[in-house]
Amino acid sequence: MQYNKIQQNHPQKIIFLDVDGVLTHEDYLNGVEEDLDETKIKILKQIIDQTNAKIVLSSTWRKCNKISIKSKRNPYQVLEELLKRQGLEIYDKTPILHQIKK
Repeated sequence: MQYNKIQQNHPQKIIFLDVDGVLTHEDYLNGVEEDLDETKIKILKQIIDQTNAKIVLSSTWRKCNKISIKSKRNPYQVLEELLKRQGLEIYDKTPILHQIKK
């Protein structure tokens, strides 16, 4: 997380967002849009509107850099586009910690 984005004097509400099982689920496989459920994104929008929180992506989706066979697009970009349709944006991402060898 880029700590300089959040001022220490003004605590910020943050939602650490996981995608799989939150914005996607097994019963919702649309074969498009990386199986992201827009209804769930609308619920996220309501939460953001009511709390004024920022989205910090903590999902493995934060490191997606390959083109999906399903949508022919990068899954992270698909997520960003669908969030943008609802007026939402990803404020930051949690860092990727590499496994420490002992």
